[in-house]
Amino acid sequence: MSKNDYTKTLTLSIDNLHSNIRFFYNPLFRKHIQEYLLNSHHIECKIQLLQTQDIFLTLTGEKRNVKTALQTIPNLFELTQMTVFNNKEIHQKIIYWSQQITSDLIIPVIQQIMDEQKIFTLWEKTALFYGYFKVVYFTHESFKVSENEITEILNNQIEYIENIEMPKEITKQFLNDVDLFIASRQNSELAIIHCKYPYKTNIKISLFGQRKLAKNVKKQLQSIINKHTIKSVQMKIDTNQHEYLLDNCIEQLDDIENEYKNDSVKIRIRQKEFSAPQYLLEIIEKKIQKLLIHRIVCQYEQIGNSILLTDYDYRQLNRLVYANYGRIDQIETKTIMKVYSIPKASSIISNISNSLIQQSNEFFSSLSMRKISVLNGSIEIYLTNQSSSMPVR
Repeated sequence: MSKNDYTKTLTLSIDNLHSNIRFFYNPLFRKHIQEYLLNSHHIECKIQLLQTQDIFLTLTGEKRNVKTALQTIPNLFELTQMTVFNNKEIHQKIIYWSQQITSDLIIPVIQQIMDEQKIFTLWEKTALFYGYFKVVYFTHESFKVSENEITEILNNQIEYIENIEMPKEITKQFLNDVDLFIASRQNSELAIIHCKYPYKTNIKISLFGQRKLAKNVKKQLQSIINKHTIKSVQMKIDTNQHEYLLDNCIEQLDDIENEYKNDSVKIRIRQKEFSAPQYLLEIIEKKIQKLLIHRIVCQYEQIGNSILLTDYDYRQLNRLVYANYGRIDQIETKTIMKVYSIPKASSIISNISNSLIQQSNEFFSSLSMRKISVLNGSIEIYLTNQSSSMPVR
């Protein structure tokens, strides 16, 4: 600022600008008019908004330029045009928006999209809910815009995605995730129209705003919807496992349902099925599988007398199996007869030691022989082969 600078204050009020005074509430417009006055009139302009809704413009520069600006600024607001989008031949889509969208969120969105294009406008509806869109814009050379330009932006750069399909069964967790998602996606160029109904879990969500932004948000929202869509799954269990779950695991299955009650998890064990959101299917299946026991058979064989297990033996076996988180269903003993041929001795051996004879007799007496026969100079001995098996879980 030089010594020769001249300063003058211009007061603009609702009395002389009427509703056009709202242009100054837009910070982008204030910046633009300051740049315009500096470039075209070489003056600095300070703008002060008062609580009385009056606007103080302090203009500083050469006296001649300041006086010219004092005339230009009021003329700027006199050169405005108003258009109502109610022509059914050329405004079909815009009319549909104005009649179908009752939310007051969309006017600021349209305003912001226009601002980003440096097209300064004022938007409102001719009636509160079902009125037509009405816009005021400048026709002054430096701020000039046409109705066709505005219509082109509305038709080509704005998208309305109506009533995105929701899951058939709405869970509390889904509602929580949707609320968090909407809160994290606030954007001045997009309105997320979220309708809730008292005492109901039903919701409706529509998107209105900048086309690319609206499509991206729809894609992200669809991912949440797919994640929480309830699906039913048949359990891959056999008859024994099914009976075991019915007899022993009802409380544990109820605990799983309660753990995921906000996700509406349901386990219908009698029908061998459960239902859960998509993202929980594998988790629920693993939890059910953990409750199941797996049946195995332990088998051993020995040659000797029939196996007889005492009560003590049973207790020891059960203790061993229980320590490894299992149980014994049953113990079976089978005896199999086998035939062994003893070759004929080539000569009489008289010098066999007494100890060898004693060991032979002890071994022989331990065998459960059913029959000994002598045939063609050889001895055939029929023995029992004890085989025990214990199905263990």
